[in-house]
Amino acid sequence: MKILYCYNEDWERDFVTERLTGHELVFVKGTLQEQHELPADAEALSLFVNSSASAELLGKLPALKLIATRSTGYDHIDTNYAKEKGIAVAYVPTYGENTVAEFAFALLLSLSRKI
Repeated sequence: MKILYCYNEDWERDFVTERLTGHELVFVKGTLQEQHELPADAEALSLFVNSSASAELLGKLPALKLIATRSTGYDHIDTNYAKEKGIAVAYVPTYGENTVAEFAFALLLSLSRKI
């Protein structure tokens, strides 16, 4: 399977390369919007919230079967277009839930103590 993987840090590329042997990986550093050429034969797309998967952009990936966002939210993906084209969309609903809750309580305590 040809996977288009968007990343920001070099360690991500190394981590994914070690674990996804047997797949053809195409790495994009930065956001999808910054790329001028995308592999039209990519079957899977892995991205984060800093990349927007609009209908226009997804239209450049006609072989796409899966969009996997490494985030809780998926509002950066045109899910209507994905559904229309039969592209599965996966996300991580529990990503960072403890961290966000802890941060919210830390903010509440900071406000109550006027820190």
